[in-house]
Amino acid sequence: MVKFVGGTAHAGDVDQVRGVDPAKCLVVPVDVGKRSAVALVANHHGEVVADPVEFELTMSDTTQLLNVVKEAESKTHAESVRIGVEDAPSDPSKRSFPDRAGRFEVSLPCCA
Repeated sequence: MVKFVGGTAHAGDVDQVRGVDPAKCLVVPVDVGKRSAVALVANHHGEVVADPVEFELTMSDTTQLLNVVKEAESKTHAESVRIGVEDAPSDPSKRSFPDRAGRFEVSLPCCA
């Protein structure tokens, strides 16, 4: 049995895309700042298939990112789409709850 650095979660992810054309496997790395984030869509060949998008950390702007991802998914006939967000703070009080302005901090780990 092959061991994965990311453990069983990573092994499961690899199993899902094993044998799938790398051009049809999309990854969306998201770099989160204090008030905004930047993301792009690339395939497993490393080819960028959608221009980078910068968006505010609001629900409406996050929808903009999802629309870009859906468009890239349709354009490439993707069979797998994986969105990776950098690790959230370890302090649970700083995790993903909207504030009164509708802003939020993403708390999904990239490779949990």
